[in-house]
Amino acid sequence: MANSATRNQERALATAAASEQATAKIGIVATAAEEIAQSIEHIATRVASSATIASQATGEAKAITDAVESLSASVDEIGEVSDLGVFIRALGQGGPPPANDNREPRAS
Repeated sequence: MANSATRNQERALATAAASEQATAKIGIVATAAEEIAQSIEHIATRVASSATIASQATGEAKAITDAVESLSASVDEIGEVSDLGVFIRALGQGGPPPANDNREPRAS
């Protein structure tokens, strides 16, 4: 009977030790899970910030495209006025109108 009690006590001690180890491991896993959750939250914040920056960049690119298109239209208008000036100067000098003269005007 003493042997049986000793075996039971050894088993109880082994079970208690295993239980303590399991509790410690659960604590480690819980801490790791908290760290992972914080990392995920940090990543989500960064993704949201990146999306905002991308949206702003898209808006700025659209504004730049609109400005370039406006400048291009202005250049076309300037070209038309310049062509009209060449035509008027030719008429003022008594000559025939130039036939689609695309040369750059000379500096005076």
